[in-house]
Amino acid sequence: MILGNLHTDPSAVGASAVVSLCRVGCDDFATVAAGDRVSVWLVDQPGANTQPHFVVDQAARMVLELRREGRVVLLHCVAGQSRTPAVAARYTTLTTGGPARTALADLRELLDTHGWTLNQELRQVVEEL
Repeated sequence: MILGNLHTDPSAVGASAVVSLCRVGCDDFATVAAGDRVSVWLVDQPGANTQPHFVVDQAARMVLELRREGRVVLLHCVAGQSRTPAVAARYTTLTTGGPARTALADLRELLDTHGWTLNQELRQVVEEL
């Protein structure tokens, strides 16, 4: 799995599938077949998602399924600083069985130089799942 943002070129990073956690245009990620692109509606504002636990969990499970199919998955949101690490942390807990706090801490360390703005609601969602 590759963590990115809206400007990450899937071809340049070798991605064969894309999971988008933000709005994208018709031409965004056009180098990836339409059947290998998944759009998830996850708003990065506390209180804006009616079912954040479900959305985060299902997005992570979609990444997991694509990875099981042998795909290299680009997981992204606009900036790659909040929604992306939240779903990546949930994916990590699903694949390793480890605690969410450890997954979040590892991702924070990994993304610290890029930026980390994980909102409190998404952090709580990941920890509760």
